Amino acid sequence: MLDFLVDLRDEVVRILPKVRYNRKISSDLLLLSLYATIIEQIDSIIVLRQRGISPGVDVILRAVLEAYVDLKNLAADPGYRDMMIGEYHRQWVKLAEAGIKGGNPYLASFDGNEEAAKRLAHHKGEAAKLPSSLSVFDRFRLAGLTDEYRSIYNSLCNESHNNVRALISRHFRTGEDGEQRLSIFEDTDSNSVSASLDACNTILVGSTAIIHRHFKSECEDDVNNIHQRWIEMRNAWEAEAAKSEAPAA
Repeated sequence: MLDFLVDLRDEVVRILPKVRYNRKISSDLLLLSLYATIIEQIDSIIVLRQRGISPGVDVILRAVLEAYVDLKNLAADPGYRDMMIGEYHRQWVKLAEAGIKGGNPYLASFDGNEEAAKRLAHHKGEAAKLPSSLSVFDRFRLAGLTDEYRSIYNSLCNESHNNVRALISRHFRTGEDGEQRLSIFEDTDSNSVSASLDACNTILVGSTAIIHRHFKSECEDDVNNIHQRWIEMRNAWEAEAAKSEAPAA
């Protein structure tokens, strides 16, 4: 699974320069930025797994999945850009208001800064013109990924937020004596690792197809070959998993 992901990363990077885009179309720039983010963050997961490290993988994977949701929505509707830009302005407003209010040493540069006050007014005005942000669920729903939201994304959020479920599964193992022992730097079970890598493969294959189709890159054969290899690899993995789970005769 990891070897395939490494080959897949190399292949999508190889054909990326064949994508031609208009630098004046902001939705296209955002679309390519999301795709670049997916590639880079999956590369970070590869680096961790090549060192046999699991902590951090699912935290990164959560960000990858969120980027994939936005990429799917933006490719389907360029107007989705307005919601993304509106959220950019709203986040800037939150930061500037906290800084201008004073009392936060990390935002001291805003205090008494006339330019900051002007920029705050600008961002407030721009935010008012743009649609409100969608909830995370609504973004997943719009992308046709409600099942993934209620399953995969739920687990990834537990890992990212250090919920009790994640803490226990990450750091405690039951010994032969039935007692719980603290675990640190211990790899997760192979099924969990494979599931995370499978999600990376699925997202990278899917986002690559979307990008090259959207920009008409003339890489149809390359993209189809990537998809076929992924199907074959996934079928082989599922067959092996079913074989290992089958009861002994």
